[in-house]
Amino acid sequence: MRLTFIIVLLSFLIISCSSRSVFEQQEKITQQVLQANPDIQHTYLSVDEHVLHYVANGDNKKPALIIVHGTPGDWQQYSRYLFNEELLSAYYVVVIDRPGWGESVLGQHQVYADFPLQAKIIASLAQALRKQSEGQPVVLMGHSLGSSLAPQVALDFPHLIDGLLLFAGTLDPALAQPRWFNYVAALPFASLIIGDRLSRANQEIFALEENVKRMSERFQALEVSTIVAQGMKDDLVYPQNIDFAERTFNSETTNFFRLENEGHLFPMTRPDDIVLWSISLLKKIKQQARLPKG
Repeated sequence: MRLTFIIVLLSFLIISCSSRSVFEQQEKITQQVLQANPDIQHTYLSVDEHVLHYVANGDNKKPALIIVHGTPGDWQQYSRYLFNEELLSAYYVVVIDRPGWGESVLGQHQVYADFPLQAKIIASLAQALRKQSEGQPVVLMGHSLGSSLAPQVALDFPHLIDGLLLFAGTLDPALAQPRWFNYVAALPFASLIIGDRLSRANQEIFALEENVKRMSERFQALEVSTIVAQGMKDDLVYPQNIDFAERTFNSETTNFFRLENEGHLFPMTRPDDIVLWSISLLKKIKQQARLPKG
């Protein structure tokens, strides 16, 4: 029994580290960014008893692009986008530490997996950015669990969000159930082996199904311009999530992209596509803003 437990737990660790080379490459890019920009500005936004940490770059009078990471994670995974000249020509780029991660702090007795609470905190940032830019659009980009969370912000605060970029996210509640390795990681004493970071991420995965189920009933009400992209060789998020999105999202406002030869981390391996989609979405938002109402 003990041997079986160890083998299964090691399998979980192997799966968790399956994209290690990509993360190591991203870490090198992060260090290069930090070394080249030692004066990079960190901002801490207080929202009730919570604190949201974010890093931003560019002209704050331009439309804002808020990038939301998955689980586990922090802003550094997406640091390359802070200094992408093409992206900065269109956006004020903001990368957050999602509530409860990195340097963002959730108040006492709060749980990491509370989507409505996380949406409220991120919406406070969107409101501040919109005010700062005197009403320019705000676009949310989410990856992995950040992609699952982003629609919650747009649904709960439709007056603050103008567009969504949803990459490799679980959107179908039927595909949001924990997998076998999540149950292994939840076993007693498993946290001593996998560490606090993966344990907290595992807690979010166990809460994902209920969060997505409540939210998915409202997907058709999304009126913002949206792009949904999914790697069809994703080992962490079922690729069939994009099929569900096609059935439930507003077809008039949403575009779908299937990346046949990509896995879960295409926002890190295909930054040119991410920039292209981000800028094309903003053009669409501006075009729609010029259309006569009714």
